[in-house]
Amino acid sequence: MPPGFDHQTGAIVVQKIPANELAARKLKMQDMQCMAIAKKPFGSIFMIAFISWITGTSMHIFSISQLFMVFQNAIAAIINTPNAFKAVGHPNPTK
Repeated sequence: MPPGFDHQTGAIVVQKIPANELAARKLKMQDMQCMAIAKKPFGSIFMIAFISWITGTSMHIFSISQLFMVFQNAIAAIINTPNAFKAVGHPNPTK
């Protein structure tokens, strides 16, 4: 059931939320979105480690290109860090 839905009448009930509570909820939601953006690069670490383990210790074109892509993506993520948080609109993304 969606929030604010009255099951007995079948109508949506509009709730009055104080401005300071609404601002606190918005800030909490922005914090959660910022953390989701910040944690996104860590999701690929295990995949990269597994693929590196599969390729073994020998140097082939595949392992060299993979290593190049890992460093390229890491550097691009560091450079684009300020732009990544603009979509959230957090008042202090470095908090």
